Amino acid sequence: MQTTEERTYRFLVRAPSQEAACALARSWWKGTPSLTGYVGGGHLQDGELIDVLTCEGARDMPVWPYTDTIADPV
Repeated sequence: MQTTEERTYRFLVRAPSQEAACALARSWWKGTPSLTGYVGGGHLQDGELIDVLTCEGARDMPVWPYTDTIADPV
């Protein structure tokens, strides 16, 4: 993912489909959607937006070793 501030992050998402993974990633990074935008829980800095979000493939991981559904956000 690349942000409007030109920061790049790579991370793993646990989801049942690629579409679900993209939706989960957007809400995790942006926060909870509301009628006036996104509020609470977002992991982006204030004023920063997702510019490009690319979901790449899937891996079979029978055991998810992380406590959160998003892992290794670097």
